[in-house]
Amino acid sequence: MADSVESRGTRWPRRGRRTTWVVVGLLAAALLVALPLAWHWWTHPHLIQGSDHVETVVAPQKRAEAAVAVAITSPRAHGDPVTLIWHGAHAFLSTNTARARASYSVCDTGPEFVRPTGVILDPDRALTQFCTAVRPLTDGAKLTYPNPRQVVILTLRPTRPGRVHVTGVDVTYALGVEHLFRHGTDHVALDVRFSAH
Repeated sequence: MADSVESRGTRWPRRGRRTTWVVVGLLAAALLVALPLAWHWWTHPHLIQGSDHVETVVAPQKRAEAAVAVAITSPRAHGDPVTLIWHGAHAFLSTNTARARASYSVCDTGPEFVRPTGVILDPDRALTQFCTAVRPLTDGAKLTYPNPRQVVILTLRPTRPGRVHVTGVDVTYALGVEHLFRHGTDHVALDVRFSAH
């Protein structure tokens, strides 16, 4: 009868329960840290850079002529062009005794586009000089950003005499499959004041 001897080097050492729980605990801690960071990255693409103006004050105008427009994106924004889906925007009005209504549009710029500085007065007439086409932005509209041939415009129309002070705009959008369907809201800071009488 022959005795068999097993070599110790052919088996993996068996891990104890303590080691298993330590590894599971470390993995759980890593997930607790990584998940909020991944969620923040996914919901905050920080794609849209603001326009170039800082502060604009417009002289009082007659209410019928008091509509103003502001470019909230810049044709000079840098980065690789990305297709985004517009889901709306919200203008922050710290003063709005004129009960101004906000609307958003996209201005297609021509080869001789001269970027207006600050506020565009009488946008119904002036935008036809700056833009080859002006289209309202609605939920689901597709844009390419940055795009030297497109500018997103905020138009404010007073409905009665009063003052308006816009401090910023939150733009909500989503990206496509090539960007893992990231979505979020970017804040564009503004400081525009005008009044209607």
